[in-house]
Amino acid sequence: MPKLNFSKWYSWENRSQFPLKNSPGVYILTINSENLEGKTTKISQIKYVGKTVSLGGLIGRWRQFDRAVKLGGENHSAGGNIGKVMGSFDKWGKNLFVAACAIDSDMKKTSHKNLIIKAQVSFLEYEAIAKVFKKTGEVPEFNFSEPG
Repeated sequence: MPKLNFSKWYSWENRSQFPLKNSPGVYILTINSENLEGKTTKISQIKYVGKTVSLGGLIGRWRQFDRAVKLGGENHSAGGNIGKVMGSFDKWGKNLFVAACAIDSDMKKTSHKNLIIKAQVSFLEYEAIAKVFKKTGEVPEFNFSEPG
């Protein structure tokens, strides 16, 4: 099982510099007025945990988020919700940072290995959410919450 180990923070505008951007994985987002570029991630900073196992890899999922947060949209529900809550991206986008934990793999064909990777990525996503919950007593601000 891969270990949940996030990269350092990348500013949103520099997200394409993440080395395994074309791979499946788990990513975390934060919105912080401090410049976190290149700094170590902290569980308490995480505002959203997401994942992708799609052909487009992390960069494809981040593209969907980017469109949704800026324009509203259905390709990334959390992006659309964050855009609604935060308002115009121009006002806060410079404070958006992303980090990721990727599994180096090409997901272009169905195989036993790739099916296992999909399961591992899902596990890692929930592991990250659970770590935030353990540290803060809540799920990340822009992830789901239990009804009631």
